Amino acid sequence: MFRRSSLAVLFALSGACFADNVTYLRIDSSIVQQRLEKAPQVADDRVRALGQMFAKAGCPAAQVQVQPVPEQSLPNVLCTLPGSE
Repeated sequence: MFRRSSLAVLFALSGACFADNVTYLRIDSSIVQQRLEKAPQVADDRVRALGQMFAKAGCPAAQVQVQPVPEQSLPNVLCTLPGSE
């Protein structure tokens, strides 16, 4: 009985792991190198530059969020786009 309930929990949890789709797009290494060379040294400028990169990639300004990270000096900069589900 314990074994069956353990299997049921395992299947329930594994199904939740595959619920979301994440898509990664590969970009040319020259673009990455170009962006690294332009990286600002001042923290506020870095946050602003990331926001500009998201805008250039097509992320609407309303979808860009600056999220503080506990015990870190720099925040996360996120672009959250609505999905189809």
